[in-house]
Amino acid sequence: MSDTKSVSRVIAHLRKLNESGDHMAFVAGGWVRDKMNCVEPKDVDIFVVGNGVSVESVKSINLDYFGITQTFGNSEGSGNSGMRDDVIGVLKYDDIDVDIVVMRSTTVDGVVSNFDVSICQVVGLLEGDKISVYATDDYLDWGRKDVIYQYIDILTTQRHLDRVRVKYDVELTPVDSRVQPLIKIGELYAE
Repeated sequence: MSDTKSVSRVIAHLRKLNESGDHMAFVAGGWVRDKMNCVEPKDVDIFVVGNGVSVESVKSINLDYFGITQTFGNSEGSGNSGMRDDVIGVLKYDDIDVDIVVMRSTTVDGVVSNFDVSICQVVGLLEGDKISVYATDDYLDWGRKDVIYQYIDILTTQRHLDRVRVKYDVELTPVDSRVQPLIKIGELYAE
């Protein structure tokens, strides 16, 4: 079994998900950021958007050896009040660190602009045999100014904010969220 967090494996996941319906799958947040900075990522968060996308339609796509251990979400009566309103559901898999997040939003920018901290506003889109990486201008301020923004109008948890503060040894700069264009910052190729 190949490393489930490798670029090769993520490309395979995205290809399979994108070939299987009227939706779009992409990877965003920490996995993309960490791969771009040659750091071993903690996990992989794959997002699926599109008109009429559902947890059941995504669950029916066979991702090889994966077995779903848990499905939860806002639309299934789970009462998960800590979950963003635009999340339909999350598929968690046996023994691997991959989550597939099914979203109400139909656009990549709609998902990324609603992340709670700017350090997560980075996304990888499958383009041929590579993942093209895009980020918001606020994300780029991390490298330019050593600033990480916390969007005070977006649902988050204190645990997540504390984890970001400790990991990056920085105080978060509170600001209101805003939709920002995505800027191409690089590419990831299969290992």
